[in-house]
Amino acid sequence: MTQTPEVLGVMEATTIKPQGLVLSRLTAALLLSAVVLSLVAVALVAYSLAPCHSLDPNNDRLSLQGVPSHRRLYVRLPTSVVPISYKVELIPFIWEGNFTFSGSVTILLNVTQSTDNITLHINDLKVLSHRLMRYSKGMTVAEDREDKVEVTSQSIDLERQFLVLHTGPWLETGQYKLYIEYIGNLNNVLQGFYRSSYKVDNVTRWLAASQFQSTDARRAFPCMDEPALKARFTISIGRPTSMNSISNMPRKRGPPQPVEGIPDYVWNA
Repeated sequence: MTQTPEVLGVMEATTIKPQGLVLSRLTAALLLSAVVLSLVAVALVAYSLAPCHSLDPNNDRLSLQGVPSHRRLYVRLPTSVVPISYKVELIPFIWEGNFTFSGSVTILLNVTQSTDNITLHINDLKVLSHRLMRYSKGMTVAEDREDKVEVTSQSIDLERQFLVLHTGPWLETGQYKLYIEYIGNLNNVLQGFYRSSYKVDNVTRWLAASQFQSTDARRAFPCMDEPALKARFTISIGRPTSMNSISNMPRKRGPPQPVEGIPDYVWNA
């Protein structure tokens, strides 16, 4: 196959006028740089004119004004005092118009760390009196050898349901006995020491009952109402002779003893 060389014809040059603006590369680069610099200048001017909210150099905390607070309340008891045993006495008055009860509690305590207060749980009870005594080492409750310790004041923390007894001297480690007298209402909310009723022949009969779980023992007597601070306790009920008492634990043997100062009331322990 033979190749025929193409003849390249040279046409006469014709001048065509371009449409639009034609720029050289250098000119385009300079214009682009000018636009970028203008944008940067505008941003700097806007930043300099904006209000500045400076922080107080003496306060390294950011302002939380307007932010809701979710502070978590610490409700655990101090671990410097732990209970060994409770002796509780309750006298309910189950009469319409007088649904109240009086009570007393004797708590044998062990102070594990030196402290200047004893903190208990309490809810809807009014403390009438208290006494704090120290036991000599090795002495038992039955031996009843005690030394009185001054309680200078008491305070109630309603939010955490605390009763705080402040002592004059710091309590040294060892055993103490705390006695508290108090009064309360037989509530109708089925918590703590409460009242209930039933009818027989259209006659309303009243009763008093207890429900201590899970944190309602403090409604019946001042105590350390936490699972980690469990202790043995005995309860004695002062009742009218016309009524009876029932417990989920066996009664102590022996005849009921009269309640001093309250006619027709006897103790069941």
